[in-house]
Amino acid sequence: MARFKSVEDLIREAVANPSSVVEETRRVLFNLNDLGNYLSAVSFVDDEGALRQAERLARKEDRSTLLFGVPLAH
Repeated sequence: MARFKSVEDLIREAVANPSSVVEETRRVLFNLNDLGNYLSAVSFVDDEGALRQAERLARKEDRSTLLFGVPLAH
């Protein structure tokens, strides 16, 4: 399995299976904490906050937002 998925794949999976939002968020958090720290590319990751948001999003009825289910880092 590839380490990263395309935005289109993430959206397609999230719309079809909203619980995948939580699974993908966990995967992204793992990569940020693992590879991100190894490359010194990450200064802070709010794992708990990100998972809370993912769980809230997974319960959301309206899945029409442009980037529904795509974990973003900034």
